Amino acid sequence: MSIRAMVWAWEQDIPPATKAVLLALADHSDDDGLCWPGVKDVAEKCRLSSRTVQYHLAILKGKK
Repeated sequence: MSIRAMVWAWEQDIPPATKAVLLALADHSDDDGLCWPGVKDVAEKCRLSSRTVQYHLAILKGKK
């Protein structure tokens, strides 16, 4: 977990479910901000479906 990534994620002005996904990614990231969690892991951590996580990942990538 990267504290820097977590602090940055909390500062983002995005919808709550999208922020939950971002925080789950930050929780898995290293100090360089790199992370490779599976969609299933993020879905379980956020209590969302895998499809919903994919939707919020698209928002974070700027594709929605």
